[in-house]
Amino acid sequence: MLVVIADMSVFLDESNERQESDIITNFKALFASLGRMGKSIAEGVRLIFLGRRSSIVALFICENRTGLTNLANLYALGKLHPILEELFSSLLATAEVPQTTVHIKKLVWELSDYCRCSLFFNPLPKREF
Repeated sequence: MLVVIADMSVFLDESNERQESDIITNFKALFASLGRMGKSIAEGVRLIFLGRRSSIVALFICENRTGLTNLANLYALGKLHPILEELFSSLLATAEVPQTTVHIKKLVWELSDYCRCSLFFNPLPKREF
């Protein structure tokens, strides 16, 4: 099966490095213990990795064109925010952190990354000379 990985940056409202580290650590531990590859977000879309840059890095697998369209729609309509906020809040609750409600200030999916993903499922036609 061919898949494409979409790369997003998640900026939390009033977060600190410890909180972000707890979310990432608990995500990895949870899915390692379940023997699953990530969390299903929508049909054909799974959140497979959380890491750190200047924010939380979220990597999603899109299994097909429908998955990519589903992810793009969730992102464009603002529906991905509450999905990730709920997941992150539940991950912090398992870490016994006093304040377990997470609010996402900004979610960024660069247009260039979306275009890269889109081209993967819709390659340019080959030209014959």
